[in-house]
Amino acid sequence: MKKNIPAAAVSFGAYLINRAFRNGVGEGALKYFLCCYFNDIVGSVTFMSLTNIILLLLGFRGINKLLYIEALLLGAGIFWEYAAPLFRSDTVSDPFDILAYLLGGMIYRLAVVRRKSSEEIRP
Repeated sequence: MKKNIPAAAVSFGAYLINRAFRNGVGEGALKYFLCCYFNDIVGSVTFMSLTNIILLLLGFRGINKLLYIEALLLGAGIFWEYAAPLFRSDTVSDPFDILAYLLGGMIYRLAVVRRKSSEEIRP
């Protein structure tokens, strides 16, 4: 849990900064990325961090394997992109958002999940 709290704070902070300043970026690909996909990527890091904090507080093991992280984000992404628009008229489906969620999962795994050192792997 030691790395989940800072990861949630940093990723949420990145979301807030992007939300405040993305319109001042200008035009082009960078602005499009910041407006459409950046928050999906950092949101996945926040989502996984908060999910693991809650699981650990409830006495469960966190979700640490990349396959499980990606499966959870894929399921959530499918819901967010295809079910949520049925309930909210101000949202649209974008399949590339799901790729952004999965990229966020990979970043979460690289940044937060402790990897075993070579000494721990030895039999």
